[in-house]
Amino acid sequence: MFFFCDHIKQLLAEGVIEDFLSISPSPVFLVPKGPNNLRAVIDYLFLNQRIEVESTPLPDIHSAFNWFGQDRFFF
Repeated sequence: MFFFCDHIKQLLAEGVIEDFLSISPSPVFLVPKGPNNLRAVIDYLFLNQRIEVESTPLPDIHSAFNWFGQDRFFF
């Protein structure tokens, strides 16, 4: 198995990943997957803490049909 840094350099060179600056960084880890593969794992804990959830209840089926009426196309 090759080193993690070599794998990152290879992915950058192939254009699979790119360098990016963000106001809400999420660390990326490479973990072994099988004997010769690596898997990228992203920790979204910081990002999830910054998200504000707006919950809107879904309408019941009768209200949805009344709202859609006889429409056939939705944009």
